[in-house]
Amino acid sequence: MAVLAFAAFVIAGVFAVFSIFYTLVTWPRRKELENRPVKLASIAFAASLGFLLLFLIMADPMEGPEQLVSEDMPDHIEEPTEEIEWLVQEELGVTTSEGHEVLQDLEVRTDDYGEQHVHLLLTASDNVTTDLIKSSTMTTSARLLAQFQSLNEFDAYTLEWEFFVEPDQGETYYDELFTLTMTEETLASIDWDVVEPERLADKADAYTQHEELEANNE
Repeated sequence: MAVLAFAAFVIAGVFAVFSIFYTLVTWPRRKELENRPVKLASIAFAASLGFLLLFLIMADPMEGPEQLVSEDMPDHIEEPTEEIEWLVQEELGVTTSEGHEVLQDLEVRTDDYGEQHVHLLLTASDNVTTDLIKSSTMTTSARLLAQFQSLNEFDAYTLEWEFFVEPDQGETYYDELFTLTMTEETLASIDWDVVEPERLADKADAYTQHEELEANNE
């Protein structure tokens, strides 16, 4: 719904700009036109503000995540990987709003030094632009990593995010959004109550992102 509200805000905003321009052009004839352009511009401007307010209300909040505790977990969950699966489901649900599975894959990898790294392949929820998908997914990543900090079971966590693409022609596919890695030490050094999700990439031990996002940052 937040996506629809934002799309409606953009459409209403464009219409408001056009209406204001039309009002200025027809201003000398305003009495002849019975002030209809002025009324039209006022309605369009009010609609755009209304849709903007609706989008802000429905968008994901930016405050620190509520910490889930081990007592909240069902009794049948014993393995650390099961804990991660449960935390992902509690934070994000089983599927996205578009019906795609959130957690595509979970793998524990052991490096040459015996350290265990958790790799999660996740599906991001859709949004109007790739930048907006990234922004909302960064907020989601902060919520997840804050929960993982309490596990104390693994040495590092990698979140590999993809988004579902439906082209006008051809087959649908998953495309890379971004991948970030944080060690347990990095997780412990972050104050998750005040962290800014948009700065999460700067705090990560490793980070890569979609080439379109790279181009937008240049």
